[in-house]
Amino acid sequence: MTSLAAARTALVTAVGAKDDYADPPGCMVFSNGTDAQGTLSGSYLWRFRVMCYVGYKADNAGADVELAAYVATKLAALQAVPYQIDGVSPVGTRQIAGGEHLTADITVSTYVTLS
Repeated sequence: MTSLAAARTALVTAVGAKDDYADPPGCMVFSNGTDAQGTLSGSYLWRFRVMCYVGYKADNAGADVELAAYVATKLAALQAVPYQIDGVSPVGTRQIAGGEHLTADITVSTYVTLS
């Protein structure tokens, strides 16, 4: 079992995420928490959200294809680490660092210890 902090660090490394906005394409990792139902071994199933984004363009179809390809590369990277891939969100738009971006979230989970 690994600690929560170590699990997040490993995830950030695996997908090449940044802890702050970087020019698109990019991704950031956020904690999505746990239901706090621990196991007998004292571990918890913890969820993370990998937010992937590309620049929002006048050509929405082109940006959508770019985002899909970017998400696919992150999914391939996630297959090499011990995280369960829980799903990929539909594409949406978000304001990030003052600009509008197309985004999709990859949700993953892994067992962690809280200490």
